[in-house]
Amino acid sequence: MYGVGCVMDQCTMRKLTCFFIASIQFNGFPKGINFSPDGEYLFVESWEWKNTPRAGMMSVFNTHVLDYINTYSIEDQIPYGFTVNPTGGNIATFSCEGLTVRDMITGNVISKTDRTDFECACYSPDGKKIVLSSGDEALFTFIIESGTLIKGTDHPQTATTICPVSEDTFLIATVAQEGSMFWFARMDERGVMQGIEGMEKWFDEIGLTVSFDIQSNRICAVSDIAHIFGYPNGERQAIFDSGGDFVWYGEEIIPSSRRERYDWSNPVFLGSSGVVACESPEGLLFLDLDSQQRIGIFEGHSVGRRYLAYHAGKKLLASVGGDGVCIVRRVDVEDVGD
Repeated sequence: MYGVGCVMDQCTMRKLTCFFIASIQFNGFPKGINFSPDGEYLFVESWEWKNTPRAGMMSVFNTHVLDYINTYSIEDQIPYGFTVNPTGGNIATFSCEGLTVRDMITGNVISKTDRTDFECACYSPDGKKIVLSSGDEALFTFIIESGTLIKGTDHPQTATTICPVSEDTFLIATVAQEGSMFWFARMDERGVMQGIEGMEKWFDEIGLTVSFDIQSNRICAVSDIAHIFGYPNGERQAIFDSGGDFVWYGEEIIPSSRRERYDWSNPVFLGSSGVVACESPEGLLFLDLDSQQRIGIFEGHSVGRRYLAYHAGKKLLASVGGDGVCIVRRVDVEDVGD
């Protein structure tokens, strides 16, 4: 599985190189994937629903040899996901049983909340705090060193994504029966999360995940199509359908037969390249945001919910799907020629 895609961006030829490296089997249904900050380790969270008792599992891979170095149990109930400390050393898993901070390699418990039922979480950039969304639709801040849990603003929907924009500002995606939205919240000096008014974006589609690129100040929001926005002005820049075709001009979305509501992955930005990767039901897409073109589409996972993770230093893109397979690729984007 090897591919090269090229696109002419004004006077610059941009080349995407995507090498297949490995395919690794894992047990259970995937709930998330991510790299350690140094790119030495890859983590896959899954739910062993076929076994009794059912349990959440974390599989740890060494990225040099792409083999297991450890697997440990993380929850007795269905895990909702996990987040990796950007400064290294620990991860945090969350589920209906609460949030647990663990040593990332051994899984040994460092700290945990008394409160249960967190559906989404993200570390602060300094690695000292964790922003969480609870099942009763409120934001919290967990101070790792003290174990203090601080309640913040209520919000009317179920959170699917939390990601940092700056040291104290976070981008949040939420969904409800009538649609979905992304919005922003800021942490004050006490650690209390408060929503920022006037920066919301509403979508009719039910289902939304988001990613933020600190290099270009862009937001990618994926529902049944991929939306690109600027930050902080919130100006829409592009829309791509599930085949990676550009389908938006001004205020009009060009009708497309390729709008698939389910089974998209989370979007990931490929470092400072200006390219975003996401997996739709039609395949793994690479979208060049400057030229507003798809520069690559490759075979993806065959079934189920998909998750992506990218490490810019190692240039590794990893994905998991409901087929029980973790795929690792080496991906590079370069300018070739004038």
